[in-house]
Amino acid sequence: MRTLLTTLFALSFGPDSALGDSASYLDGYCNSSEVVTGTGTISHGPYDNDEQLCWFVTCDSPTNLRVEFTFFETEPGNDFVSVLQYNGSIHSEIGYYSGYSLPFSSSMNVENDKLGFLIKFQSDRSISREGFSLKYRCGASSTSNPFNGYCDSGEVVTGTSTLSHLLYENNQNLCWFITCDSPTSLQLDFNFFDMQEVFDFVNVVEYDGSFHSNTVSYSGNTLPPSSSMEMVNGQTGYLITFLSDGQTTRQGFRLKYQCGAEPVSNDHVSDYCNSVEVVTGTG
Repeated sequence: MRTLLTTLFALSFGPDSALGDSASYLDGYCNSSEVVTGTGTISHGPYDNDEQLCWFVTCDSPTNLRVEFTFFETEPGNDFVSVLQYNGSIHSEIGYYSGYSLPFSSSMNVENDKLGFLIKFQSDRSISREGFSLKYRCGASSTSNPFNGYCDSGEVVTGTSTLSHLLYENNQNLCWFITCDSPTSLQLDFNFFDMQEVFDFVNVVEYDGSFHSNTVSYSGNTLPPSSSMEMVNGQTGYLITFLSDGQTTRQGFRLKYQCGAEPVSNDHVSDYCNSVEVVTGTG
């Protein structure tokens, strides 16, 4: 399921409306895009089949940029909107969305107009929906709490313990924020996972006290890999979100969180492979 959520497609469509095909923020994702700045709205829909479109959202001067979806309806599992953060050299996936659940809000610091969010839409060859709308704003306030943009509120937990949500119900949107009381390493280890594939999700999001980043989404019944991060204070940590749709439930999930754990090392490749080859340099 992780493969479904993270597969990215090379896109191409008509003439570029702004910076041209040489713009590095498009590398590997689109051949061209529409570039928008300042404060405004991006809306697309009802969309057609076989569409491949991109928008690059940035700001003209150093400030905070926020993207917030206001409507979302795509064919589940087949038509997707991807949100990627571009820092001038590297793309980081924020989210990969399909279906009817409203995607999370995202924000980042933008130092110049070469940095921003890349929004990418792709539809397949059959069945379309109403599409999506989002608001973008330069100069927006940074996220003031870990739940903002994800849940109205949630449970905050610290230390070392177990977090579980079993035999879940339909139409749930729940959040937990896991942190530590002092600077240390925080580790997450899932030990049970059973979701309705494609439609029910657990998201693991890093929160640095102001901004959310590195969202990873999981569905199905494959056990997610371990995760760890260095904690600065009780305002940083992992945001765990759970979303279920309106039909069919499964057994849920359970994870262990631990403050003061040894950071996850290269040994965590065992979550993916029996062995690994390490390469460096150029080759």
